[in-house]
Amino acid sequence: MSTLAHTIILEHGRFTSDGSTSILEAALAQGVAVPFSCQRGECGSCRAQVAGGAYARIAPPTERTYVTAADELLMCQCRATGDLALRFAHWQAPAQPARHYPVTVLSRVPLTADVTQLIVAPHDAAGTFTWQAGQHVRFLMEDGGERPFSIAS
Repeated sequence: MSTLAHTIILEHGRFTSDGSTSILEAALAQGVAVPFSCQRGECGSCRAQVAGGAYARIAPPTERTYVTAADELLMCQCRATGDLALRFAHWQAPAQPARHYPVTVLSRVPLTADVTQLIVAPHDAAGTFTWQAGQHVRFLMEDGGERPFSIAS
């Protein structure tokens, strides 16, 4: 028996989802560039305008949930229940695909309950890493886990 796949169409590409995970998780698993940050539904970074299609919320909103417009969804809080077309009025895809930079964590300091300072050093000095404050990176851990971080400075 085959698994039903829903197609999610973006202005800069497409990916599929079987509806068992969030739309955001499906995009990231397939290496598709999409905006995101907290992955808890609180920041609104992954909000997308729904141009058409079917989706369902994974969990009911809480008092901390980012409030979307009537024609928007949070990709981290919804799953596809059919084919879906999404647009991002506040974001555009990067000009180049994501790159991998092996690094070593030099220090990890919890600054608050929600903020941790990481200082990392790249393994290869030739692989110059350029960034802008507010940009996000996704750390892939040795155990296979991953975690997004915002670059502050």
